[in-house]
Amino acid sequence: PYFRDQESLLLDAITKSSDNAVIATGGGIILRPENRRRLRESGVVVYLDRSPAAILEDMDVENRPMMRKNPMRLWELNEQRAPIYTECCHVRVCLQGSPNDSLKQLEGVLGLNRSIA
Repeated sequence: PYFRDQESLLLDAITKSSDNAVIATGGGIILRPENRRRLRESGVVVYLDRSPAAILEDMDVENRPMMRKNPMRLWELNEQRAPIYTECCHVRVCLQGSPNDSLKQLEGVLGLNRSIA
């Protein structure tokens, strides 16, 4: 609860002090209705939807206490949170393929014409 309280306070401070920010949140920030409301009202919320298997492939579970004991927890969290992410977002991007493929897909959804080398 303390971490979630601090997360909410920081989100509130950022959204009140900046009109032009990219906020990359942790996965649990959307659990509180007031955070979902604050995110939606402060800008465009993009849900970067990636499969639990792909996330686990890139995750160092030793540095993630919840995952270290039970890596399958990621599927449980996804099942719990995916509907909330979907309800909260303005745009949902299903990430597949390489990071560059995902970037191109995101750029297309957002109407950007930039790419990385």
